[in-house]
Amino acid sequence: MHRPTHGFDVIIVEEQLYPNKKRTENIHPSCKGTASILEQSGSNLIHTITCEQKHMKPVGDTSYGDSKEKSSPQYSFIIGVSAYINEHYNKLEASGADIVWGKPPPSMGAKLRYELLEAVLQKRS
Repeated sequence: MHRPTHGFDVIIVEEQLYPNKKRTENIHPSCKGTASILEQSGSNLIHTITCEQKHMKPVGDTSYGDSKEKSSPQYSFIIGVSAYINEHYNKLEASGADIVWGKPPPSMGAKLRYELLEAVLQKRS
């Protein structure tokens, strides 16, 4: 069974987040050291997600008779969003966002849905 590593095909993250506490539990040990660089921001969240995805191993066994096959991680496509695109673009891109949108985001028509589908499939190939 092929499913996204974080449970989502597409993740949209706003740059200006103000969480009540830092998310440090359940973070891969090699990702914790860099998580504090961009505290309380969408960039930090994106960085954590992309770092975790890099450390995910093939999951689950799909048995076909005597052979077993492990499925590769299915990485989520990450979109960074900000009302201050000129100020935040480089930070979102550097954190691992696949694309960055300003606000308001583009209209979700058939063309954009198709482009996103193609981008997700390309990332996973």
